[in-house]
Order: sequence, then C-alpha cells, then structure tokens
Amino acid sequence: CIPGNYNPELGGAPVIYNKWLIPAGSEVIFADAKINLHINHIEVAGGKLRIGSETCRLYSSVTITFHGGYSTVDNLGPGLGSKGIGVHSGGELQVHGKQFHYTWTRLAAPVYAGQDRVYVQDTFNWQVGQQVVIATSIYQDQWWPQ
Repeated sequence: CIPGNYNPELGGAPVIYNKWLIPAGSEVIFADAKINLHINHIEVAGGKLRIGSETCRLYSSVTITFHGGYSTVDNLGPGLGSKGIGVHSGGELQVHGKQFHYTWTRLAAPVYAGQDRVYVQDTFNWQVGQQVVIATSIYQDQWWPQ
C-alpha cells in the first residue's frame, strides 16, 4: 500500500523512480491520502494497480508526474510507448475518485463574454475551483433545435 502523504524527496528535490513493475500476483494499492509520485513509467505486467475502487473511492489528491525525454523505444512493451502507465494482457488498472454528477449538461440561458455566472439545466455536485468547459452544440441544434 502506498502510504498517505507520500512525497519522497532527496535534498529538497523529488525522488524520481525509473520504473515500477507490477507482476502477476502483485497489487499496488494507493491509500486515500495526498500522494505525489515522480516516475518514468509504470508497467502493470499481469498484476493490479488500484487507485481507489468502486466501493472505496479516493477523495484525496493523487499526482503522478512522468519524467524522461522523448524516446521511440517501447519501454512499456510493444506498442505501449516509453512513458506512462502500460497495462499488459492480464493486468488491471482501476482508478476511482470522487464521483461527480452530472459530468455534462446544457446551458439554461445564453452566456456572454464577461459574465461571472453560468446557468445550467441540471443540478450537480461540482465544486468551487473545478474547471468548467463550455462547448458549442450548434451542429446538433441545427438538426434538433433545443
């Protein structure tokens, strides 16, 4: 289990791991606490990487920063690239954080430049500070006016 407040440093700089290999029969489970991991890549080779679960969601901040330069070598396995989380056949990756409802909705009124409020059609549990993206739906509305 990766413990809470996991932020290994050496001389004030973060410790950068080269690789985590999670073989078959192994599990890495992140605790529900602030975790800051610096790594080149994570390879789930038949094992399990769990960052929360459906019945035990994470509410804390987990940050995984991938390091290393550009490479054409598939360090994670054929076709999986050289940086990131690679999951091989038989491996399992689960990531379950706080569940937000709704993840999208329609505007209830037009929004104009400079406005500090947006009105939407549905109720939701979004939090102050979360990013909201407003995209046009004109293409769909041309066919099915809303």
